[in-house]
Amino acid sequence: MFISIDTLLKNNNYCFSKQISFWFDKDRYEFYTTEKLREFGYNTSDQEKLKVLLADNNIIPSFSVDEYEFDRMYVDSFRNKKLSEMFDKIKDREQYDHAFRVYTENNNIYYGYKLKEFTEEAAVKWCVDNNIKYRK
Repeated sequence: MFISIDTLLKNNNYCFSKQISFWFDKDRYEFYTTEKLREFGYNTSDQEKLKVLLADNNIIPSFSVDEYEFDRMYVDSFRNKKLSEMFDKIKDREQYDHAFRVYTENNNIYYGYKLKEFTEEAAVKWCVDNNIKYRK
């Protein structure tokens, strides 16, 4: 069995949320939503308890790309000291991401291809770290 990286990217958890929306069954190579797991009888509202319970059944939280890490890397790639200093003042991860998106939009900077590369690399790393066979 294999998982395609495209399928993994469609079932990823939002990095700025503590809630896990998607789970991966390492035995069946299937994704489940939290709602679907409740239908299976996993009803605990405590997410940490749910993680432990599911891990015992070889089900783990799905992939999550760290968009904040990408934003910081991309800003640093400009090698613009003034711009980096401006962004360094923003300590909240979500505010940083919002400011990054506003900055790139206002300056007509297209970064989609770099984000795609970054996301795919992180997805492959997640597969390797979790001993999951994948295809690109």
